Amino acid sequence: MVVKTTKGCYEILKNVRNAFVQEAFEQYYIEEIFDSYPYVVIDFADEKPRVKGFDDKPTSPSYFHYIMDYLQESCNFLAPYAILRRIDEEYYNQHKADKENESITKEFATIPSMAKENFDKDSLILEQSSPSKVNVKFDPMKYNSIGLYDLPMDIVSEIEKDRAQESRMNRNKRAKKTGNFNGNKTKVFQHTNAS
Repeated sequence: MVVKTTKGCYEILKNVRNAFVQEAFEQYYIEEIFDSYPYVVIDFADEKPRVKGFDDKPTSPSYFHYIMDYLQESCNFLAPYAILRRIDEEYYNQHKADKENESITKEFATIPSMAKENFDKDSLILEQSSPSKVNVKFDPMKYNSIGLYDLPMDIVSEIEKDRAQESRMNRNKRAKKTGNFNGNKTKVFQHTNAS
């Protein structure tokens, strides 16, 4: 539905609980603020209309896709509201004959509810194959197992180097504990007093 006001021509995209009252809209509409916005929302809180503008720039915090967020977060619960889009005279003249009781809900203004589909058990058909022609085979020995493959030679050589270095370090630790650095047994000298 389209309307012509003293503030310009508008298409009413959504009018919840007959929130759009032309006289109230014209009274609370401030040209200096709202003329730059292509979308205008009017809602009622405590019987007073409140007007807010939204633009069509996706990077803007007042982008028109946020209208529903604004209504849910900033408006009173179940408050009447209307969403209007600024139009030109030509568009108004083409659509002014439209019926007032037409559905005035556009795509961006409502979020379609997702209906959960019922699962029809009768439409599910499981066909069993004959034992001679088995379609799927499960080998319990391979189920949830990881196949082992040979490692590439460069990784094997790195592992062997690490093992050799680790064994050298372990030998050195043992040698420090026993005091045997050459792998030979150490001789223990005992001093005796000759008297």
